Amino acid sequence: MLKGYTVINYATKRQLLDDFMAGKRIKVYPPNGMQHHSGNGGVMIEGPIEPGLELPRWYAYARIENFVIKSIT
Repeated sequence: MLKGYTVINYATKRQLLDDFMAGKRIKVYPPNGMQHHSGNGGVMIEGPIEPGLELPRWYAYARIENFVIKSIT
């Protein structure tokens, strides 16, 4: 399972889900410049991304197409 982050640094999973349900286009990027990812398929999203924060506060599994979230669980 590949890991990814959203372009918007959501503080909570609820904020991510609210934007997704509102129809916003949410882009995902792979960490550490993993350009070999096709941008399609499953990805484990985590957040928020903060310097000095060792562990993410939330996780979500998403299906993406062209690095845009199409479904979240």
